[in-house]
Amino acid sequence: MGVMIFLDIMPDHIDVTEWEKVYEETLEIINGYPFLDSIFDDQTYHCNWQYVTRTEERAIAFADNQIGWHTIGDERSLKMAESLCL
Repeated sequence: MGVMIFLDIMPDHIDVTEWEKVYEETLEIINGYPFLDSIFDDQTYHCNWQYVTRTEERAIAFADNQIGWHTIGDERSLKMAESLCL
């Protein structure tokens, strides 16, 4: 059994207040389950390196720094996941 978050949306037909509620629910899910995120860092050690950390809300570099979350899998099974930008 796994966790699946699937959103099929039509942005022009969603009330902003309702979307905020849905997005907040997805944050509760990622905070309650050990999803993993892959971070690329070129600032800390002044060279490119990649590390894995718990998924959390952040600016997503590959999505023009939009605020959202990204996951590559989960910590328990180490199985992979598909990406999603909100």
